[in-house]
Amino acid sequence: MKQLKQIINRTIKDLKQINVTLSGDDSGLTTIWDEVCAQVRSDNSFYWDGYIDTINKVIQSHMQVLPVEENSEEKEYYDDCDFQTDYLLKEIRSEVLTRAQTYHNSRVNRYLAFA
Repeated sequence: MKQLKQIINRTIKDLKQINVTLSGDDSGLTTIWDEVCAQVRSDNSFYWDGYIDTINKVIQSHMQVLPVEENSEEKEYYDDCDFQTDYLLKEIRSEVLTRAQTYHNSRVNRYLAFA
């Protein structure tokens, strides 16, 4: 479970560092993370699939570099789940989006106030 939390935290950290946005220069949103947070609390935009693709790619990059130790609690978890990459990707993405629903910063709050 510790590795799953690491992937979630690293994914969010990476999304906060991606400064290419689709919402427009006048939106006040400066990162993909800002945009995702705004999107999950309002209507999904035309670009929602692009946001999901970006989230998936970031998650997958972290899933590849975090090994599962043979005698770890995570190994038992993966064995119990029949360790399917798609399943884990969806679970991690779901948690990332859940955290986006409760994340607040001034840019997201300002955007939502005028959306």
